Amino acid sequence: MARFPKAIWRGPLPSSNFAAGPSPKIGLVAHVIVGSESSAEGEFHGPGAQLSAHFVVAGPRDVDPDGTIVQLLDTDDDCYAQEAGNFPPTAYIAVETSGQATTPLSAAQAESLAQIAAWASEVHAFPLNGPVAHGTPGVTSHCNPDGTPDPAWGDHPCPGPLRLAQLPGVIARARALAIPVPPPAAPVFQGEPRMFDRDPVTGGLIGTDRDGNFYADASVLAGGLKIVTLPEHPDWKAGWSESWSADPCVGVMFEKDMDGTWGYTYFTQPAAGKGSWGIYNRYHINRNGTF
Repeated sequence: MARFPKAIWRGPLPSSNFAAGPSPKIGLVAHVIVGSESSAEGEFHGPGAQLSAHFVVAGPRDVDPDGTIVQLLDTDDDCYAQEAGNFPPTAYIAVETSGQATTPLSAAQAESLAQIAAWASEVHAFPLNGPVAHGTPGVTSHCNPDGTPDPAWGDHPCPGPLRLAQLPGVIARARALAIPVPPPAAPVFQGEPRMFDRDPVTGGLIGTDRDGNFYADASVLAGGLKIVTLPEHPDWKAGWSESWSADPCVGVMFEKDMDGTWGYTYFTQPAAGKGSWGIYNRYHINRNGTF
């Protein structure tokens, strides 16, 4: 289930108006409603309409406050908003913005659109670049990036030249909002052991001493991080190739594991020979304390 935590959920929609997933998404498409938030929601909830979008963003003239984000479809499902851009392998997330093509996005709408893009790129692993050509991973518009209608996508000029011109700024803002991706593992091993790092979720500091005891500041703990010391890790308990001597830890790093989960990793150096990660052994712990 993929629902944006900052959105108001107003689903589900009738089954006639979307295709149930899960299906991969390669990007996000910006639309204009040419009307109000409530009119779009009413249309998408109409049985047999065969129309939908994943999100609707309210504007200054709507009942909901300017910039309010409403989610109508789980982003794992396929909407019916842009024809060839609806289904895998070129399925996109559709965001309808309230208003007219003759008016620009409000500042609140642009911010909300950027927040959706930043979240969706993290969840669905597409790049925050664009406006990209249709069928390309990234962020784009219902019309072609040059403003011309695309017959394969419904032959629409949506969202119009004013909102299309705002899209690069929205994408830049989304990149600034996105959780920073940690550097590759290799630099961790260059020079002195790395005994501290910054939690990309809360921005707070974490650290370890050479005995594998783990420390974090209050902001990190308030953000839901669970402290698990190196000796508590089941692989470390199993012994692997390290001895249980003093000072086993040579570094700590926040990173994504191979399954895509954020967490912190202890690095230790075997008494002799290579480890499981270059010359080091690696013990990953998810933010919630699971392994």
